[in-house]
Amino acid sequence: MPFDLFVSYSRSDDHQGRITQLIERIKTDFKMFAGRPLGVFFDVEEIHGMEDWRHRILQGLHESRLLLACLSPSYVQSDYCEWEFNEYLKNEIDKAYFGDGVAPIYFIEVPGWEDKDFEKKSTAWLIELRRRQHFDLRPWFNKGEESLRDVTIKERIAKLNIQIKERIVRFERTEFKLGNIDAHNPHFIGRTSELRRLREIVAFGKVGVLTAIHGLGGIGKTALAIEYAHVFSHEYGGGCWQVHCEGKADLLDAIAGLAAPLALEFNEEESKSIDLQFQRVLAELHNLACKHAPNRCLLLLDNVDNPKILEPIQTKHLPASDWLHILVTTRLGEPDLYGTHIDRAFIPVDEMPENDALELIKSYQLGGVFSSASEQDAAFEIIKILDRFTLAVEMTAVYLGQYAKEVTCSGFLTRLKSEGFAGIDRAAKQTTERLRHGEKCLVATLNSTLEHLKDPERLALIYAALLPADQIALPWIRTLVTETYPEFGKDSEPGYPDLWETLLRHLLSFRLLQVTNLIAGSGHPVNVKMHRIVGQTMLTLASNDTISYLTIILKLGGLIYERSFELSLRPVDKNYIWELDCLFRSIQNWIINNRYLAQASGILCCSTLRDYGRYRVSQELAEMLIETINKGNTEPGISIIWCHNMAGIAALDMDDSVMAEYHFFFAKKLIENSSIDDLDRLDTLTNISCLYRRKNRPDLAIDHSKVALKISEVKFGKDSPETSIRCVNLGLVLQDLCNLKEAIYLFHRAVNIDMNHPDLSQNTCMDLSTLAEALRNNEQIEEAEKTIRKAFEIASEKGYNQHPLMMNIMINYAFILAEQNNFYEAERLLFSACEIASQFFGKTSSNYSLCLNNIGVLSMLKGDLHNALDKFQDSLRIEIDQKNPDKQKLAYRELNIGIAYLLDGNPVESLSHLHSGWNHKVRLGRHDLLTARLLLTRLAASFLLKESNDLFVGQLKTLNDEDILMASGINIKWSMAEAIKSIINTLPAEQIHLWNSSCKFENLKIEIDSSFELKDAVQIKKLNLNEEWPKPYLFY
Repeated sequence: MPFDLFVSYSRSDDHQGRITQLIERIKTDFKMFAGRPLGVFFDVEEIHGMEDWRHRILQGLHESRLLLACLSPSYVQSDYCEWEFNEYLKNEIDKAYFGDGVAPIYFIEVPGWEDKDFEKKSTAWLIELRRRQHFDLRPWFNKGEESLRDVTIKERIAKLNIQIKERIVRFERTEFKLGNIDAHNPHFIGRTSELRRLREIVAFGKVGVLTAIHGLGGIGKTALAIEYAHVFSHEYGGGCWQVHCEGKADLLDAIAGLAAPLALEFNEEESKSIDLQFQRVLAELHNLACKHAPNRCLLLLDNVDNPKILEPIQTKHLPASDWLHILVTTRLGEPDLYGTHIDRAFIPVDEMPENDALELIKSYQLGGVFSSASEQDAAFEIIKILDRFTLAVEMTAVYLGQYAKEVTCSGFLTRLKSEGFAGIDRAAKQTTERLRHGEKCLVATLNSTLEHLKDPERLALIYAALLPADQIALPWIRTLVTETYPEFGKDSEPGYPDLWETLLRHLLSFRLLQVTNLIAGSGHPVNVKMHRIVGQTMLTLASNDTISYLTIILKLGGLIYERSFELSLRPVDKNYIWELDCLFRSIQNWIINNRYLAQASGILCCSTLRDYGRYRVSQELAEMLIETINKGNTEPGISIIWCHNMAGIAALDMDDSVMAEYHFFFAKKLIENSSIDDLDRLDTLTNISCLYRRKNRPDLAIDHSKVALKISEVKFGKDSPETSIRCVNLGLVLQDLCNLKEAIYLFHRAVNIDMNHPDLSQNTCMDLSTLAEALRNNEQIEEAEKTIRKAFEIASEKGYNQHPLMMNIMINYAFILAEQNNFYEAERLLFSACEIASQFFGKTSSNYSLCLNNIGVLSMLKGDLHNALDKFQDSLRIEIDQKNPDKQKLAYRELNIGIAYLLDGNPVESLSHLHSGWNHKVRLGRHDLLTARLLLTRLAASFLLKESNDLFVGQLKTLNDEDILMASGINIKWSMAEAIKSIINTLPAEQIHLWNSSCKFENLKIEIDSSFELKDAVQIKKLNLNEEWPKPYLFY
């Protein structure tokens, strides 16, 4: 290489020439110490043309053995320095300096560099840089050559030169290493974690341990082993020797094959005896190890495909000595290689990391870079389709490199989508460059592994290949295999191996399947994954027998439907969440391919997903069904109206009223234009009513709810579950319209119906919670507490502890307890509800915002205004960040913040948030409970600030003058009464007098209780409004 050292530094640190002086000193000392000049790449030109600079620096990095990084605050903040460091790391392994190629000089103090938690605050490149051993030369920056008077600085520079020389010698040693290992691949990318693990086991593990790298054919086992030999060849003075073991069963015979590369000639006696040949080769390896330091050899037993070669009776011939390290590459797994032994260790090798795969393709591009960002994006898509399968990525990279001027990544992506994996094999045959793997056919590579399988194992893999590659339900596979081979469904007799477990271990050991999840406590895998290329290969092979293949598809389709039906009948159980995920992904795949019972299974799964609180995927699945039906592919008995309603309900569950409205009104349009089932009509009317309620328009919801209840009573009976649903819906609308008496009657009626249908436990819990909330609003606290406790008990008994249903029950329960001054238990429940919201919806969801708001309300009721403000503000931020922010919710949050600031004696901030809340509310264009409370809270804040209240009084006068006392069913007079009481109780008496003298409306003037002694507060004795609104003032 032209350069020994690449100097990476920030130009701002060399304004006094300190770095230049230091480099000259290092060069001078090195020449005296090593007896030859030090080749240094030290770029001192300013950055002008970015492309010219980047090309010059990139060439310097590739042609330099070591990187000298000059640490300083400017360095760690420089994008250019970060780029240089990362580019060097890409080729550090190629230079055989795994982890030792960077020599950082601590040049200028970096704040926090020595702190223990520095890495927690840093980016990946700084974390890696900090791990490297550095040389502290900070005095040099201030004093330059004068610092050499300090003996310590002199010693540090001398030590730096020693390390530079040692690493250069190491590199030179790799250029002249002994052995017959295949040439190092200059395009080898990544695999650093595997290399580190190999290093730990092979170099630092127990003496005599045989280390086996195992995995699928084409996954990169041999490449990893060769890279290990290249990177650490300096540790094997006796050389690195590769033994080709494919097709061989005799270990001694295989190792005797090293005679040719060792230039050994056997005598007549040796030529007749494999044992003697083996001993002669082993003696020669030992001789080389003794002659050349470091005194050891590396032996690579490559591509072991016959387990006999590693029988303990054969491996005992290998010396358990530190002079011999042994690596094995194999497609066989631990069970195939005689189980667990103390003399061997196993390292599985699977797919390439995405970034490594991207770098591999990039390394074959012209100039080692992608021509554009779109080309890089296309390469990334190619990698995803190939599922990071090493051989497939390498074949693609080589092809794109050889035809770089003719074939773009975008063009190959189009081809890959059209031809599938077969396109890779065709492309590989067009290349002239030899692949490191030695094969140019994916199918041939995998077939060599599949040949080892028995018929039941092949059948299991075909069923697995028809399921999502990363979510394969093993219990399903066992059920299906058992239909053809009944013995695999039986438990084993005591003392005999279990047939199913044996089959599974075999597939896992070949890495044809990989475990992704375990049943807690049992240790048995229930969910595995399969590489997509393996799956595609299995389906290609299976499709050769058309009749058998169709039978397999029909059986699997039937099982998916059965499991969907079974889960739809079960109460929510967290032990089945893994299977529900498998079902969802499998049905998606089934729908895309228009397979047997796909839509029927999808409808069952939609409802189950919603029961489990998986609203987003429920909506996604329903919309997939709609798209499929619209294409004319409809199974008998499938209703597109049902699908629209389900998609809309799931959208509403996630507070997406825009999408919910689209689906509900589309369903309504379909109903109007055709003869539709009454249940579809009922669902649509009920859902539209729910939508109007969510949009704060109970006046529009009421008619839909009444019609739905009437139809249900006529068609299904007054005590049917369908009627229960319509009772609750109408009751909620009446509650919004302040008709609590009728609402509570309807909620009671619904609960009584539910209790006669034990299978409807989820409905029962929801309806009890709804009834409890209405009773609390009606100040029937004791009855409300009994009702909500019942809901809580049923939900716990039925396994809804971590379900959104329990979240709503907990919220209602908390505020009923708060009414009884049991704040401790109320707070505990609200925090539990918050955890459920976080788990199901995420901490950026509107549901999580609601929980934070509720904790804020409780904090305010406890008198903890500062915590209340924190929670209200966090809640507001989440609502603002929503894709389609809900103006009503924004107004609620602003109102609560305004009240909190008002109570905290900060009317300026209060008025600011109340203005914002009012602006959100005005855009909704309606007068209701929120309208009055926002208006009156602003009035109170303005009085505290002694501002003119003409504007606010004018708005209030509008409400009275137009006699809007029942705007959309909300009694504004009641709202005013409660709002005034809540606010005025916080004001001193003189402000009350100001209120009374300024207010133009007699019915809003207040008489205070002069006997009330609490300092700085008043007690309302009389408010000239006859009615009182029972709802709490804060919104939760």
